[in-house]
Amino acid sequence: MSENILDAEQKVPAKNKTIRIERIIIVIGIIGALFKIQHWPGANIMIALSLITLAIIYFPLGFYFLGNNSEKMVAVVSGLFLSLIPVSILFKHLHWPGAFALVVAAVVTSPLVLATLLYLRRNAAAATMSFYNSMILRTALLILLMIFMALLRMH
Repeated sequence: MSENILDAEQKVPAKNKTIRIERIIIVIGIIGALFKIQHWPGANIMIALSLITLAIIYFPLGFYFLGNNSEKMVAVVSGLFLSLIPVSILFKHLHWPGAFALVVAAVVTSPLVLATLLYLRRNAAAATMSFYNSMILRTALLILLMIFMALLRMH
């Protein structure tokens, strides 16, 4: 009996769908940020929906599809910490209580996650190198998104 939730044949299409959904959500978030800069209607809804969906994807289901059995724990822990970034941006954007604590947690943990992934990639086997490369890319992009949204005035 397989230890995976999904069989190998089902895992690849699910991984491709997750990546496609992730890209669409990121594009919607970028469009929402551009709407916010121009003060056009609908910006807050686009930003909120994209950030909530991104956090759900990264919490840890999305990273499960990106790894195999040996990286499952790294994927889950990284997904948990990286889902803090969109949630902290959302709380800051909507001026909800606890936004400062979430932003501080995201600012502290995201570089630690990136450094840990870089360290683990150094000692990784060739078969798992693509997993670590995709995790490092996503982590770096989320850190850049956090910096961009922090610099963008959210009033």
